[in-house]
Amino acid sequence: MKALLLNTQQTFIDNLEWILGFIVIFLMPQMTAFVAVGCLIMFDFLSGIWASVKIEGWSSIQSKRMKDTITKFFMYNVLIITCMIVEEFLITRIPFIEVGLGIIATVEAKSIFENIEKVLNIRILRAFKDVLHRGKEAQKVKKK
Repeated sequence: MKALLLNTQQTFIDNLEWILGFIVIFLMPQMTAFVAVGCLIMFDFLSGIWASVKIEGWSSIQSKRMKDTITKFFMYNVLIITCMIVEEFLITRIPFIEVGLGIIATVEAKSIFENIEKVLNIRILRAFKDVLHRGKEAQKVKKK
């Protein structure tokens, strides 16, 4: 009986190693995407803490908001994996991974800018838009 239990346990471990190896090999081509999303989420998390502490003090830090960040991390990774599967096996002509990463980057960048705007009391996106508008005006004057 003990030998059967040890044999079953070893078979389970061998199968688990094979499955984990397969998952790692399958996800390896998009490892930079996972790291980039992790960096964006971490920067958003840190800027959110900075804004919260600056405006409301250390007592405003709550575990619920940290839980939201962890949930967001896992959901973004599920989105990337889903996009990988769809792009690889279902619809190969549409770059789902790039589209998904673009959406994630846009959402995170907007959140980061909002946090920085709260802390520094400047409208970063409006200032950026004004700089672009001035550049367009300079091009029009140069053409005349």
